[in-house]
Parts: sequence; structure tokens; C-alpha cells
Amino acid sequence: IEQDTTPFPWYQRYQPISYQLLSRSGNQSQLATMVERCHQAGVKIYADVVINHMASTGTGQGIGGSKFDTTDFSYDGVPYTQADFNQPCVIEPRDYAEEPWRVQHCQLSEQQDLDTDSPQVQAEIATAMNKLLELGVAGFHIGAAQHIPPQDLAKILRQLQPLNTKFHTNGGRPFIYQEVTHTGSDVIKSSDYFGNGAVTE
Repeated sequence: IEQDTTPFPWYQRYQPISYQLLSRSGNQSQLATMVERCHQAGVKIYADVVINHMASTGTGQGIGGSKFDTTDFSYDGVPYTQADFNQPCVIEPRDYAEEPWRVQHCQLSEQQDLDTDSPQVQAEIATAMNKLLELGVAGFHIGAAQHIPPQDLAKILRQLQPLNTKFHTNGGRPFIYQEVTHTGSDVIKSSDYFGNGAVTE
């Protein structure tokens, strides 16, 4: 496999440094316009969210101006500090078959693993998702869901607002897809997450 040497590799989008709706793809106003236009055409929008972790290594400033320093777990755009993360440990390949706790509490590809058991972290995540619901999204695809304990996800999802009736006349709850990769030998099962919503493997 060739190394990705582009200035903005694909995986960068899966290493958030804040929850601002401002990126190379556009800003919050442009997103709101897109949702509105898609709604008028009968198309529902589902947001792909990364809530298990933040960026892996480095310091700097994001497109939206948020500063971050992964050496001290500082993400001022949220804001998160070291207290909001699990103690550093890296998931090893054997953990998927033997150590479910490590899969859900250690770092995926060395990305800073959020302490999703923390009420403060849960509230920050729910606030970010609720902002998207206010803009009219119909639900969420939760990336790397198997790296979050299902009970933590449940607490976050319980804090979500109903669908915006401007776009969804009957209101209701957002539709949830959870990414749970299960090969048949893993100690974390897709069925562990059925209570939270749909699962995509």
C-alpha cells in the first residue's frame, strides 16, 4: 500500500479536534443550506460522527481556529482536558479476541480515547449531536461504536433531542447506525449494541 502523502489524508476527518461545524467541507451555514435543499428534494441527511476519540498526535490549530495539543490532551474548542480521557494504553490486535475492556478503554490507532463514562464527556458529545439535530439531520452513523461501551452510548443517546419538526413533521427519535465490526470470534458482539439502534458491520 502506498503511503498517503497528500496534505489532507482521508483519515484526518476521523481525528476531530473540536465539534465546530467548520471544516474544509464548509461551515455551519452552508451545512444548514445543504440540509434544507436536500429536505426539499425528499432526501434525508444522516451525520457521520466520531465520538470515541479525538486526534492522535501533534499540536496546532484546526480549520475553525481551535487549538489542540495532544501531548497534554488539550482540545480548547470543546473544551477537553486530560481529565476527560482514559489513561493511555494502545489496543493490541489480540485484545479483540481476549480483552473487551481494552478495546473499549484504550487508544484506537493511538488516538486519544475519550472517557465516555464521564457525565461531562457525555454531555459535550450530546450537545454536539443536538446541534446537528437542530439543523435537521435525521440521524447518525456512529463510527467506531464498538470502542465505546454500549451503556455509555445509551446514556449519550438518551440526551438527544427529538427530530426537528421543521424537517420531520411527526418528530420522533433520530435513527442510529452503530459501526460494530464483528468477525465471529470477537468478544464484543454486534448484539451488545442492538438496544441502542441499528448496527452496521
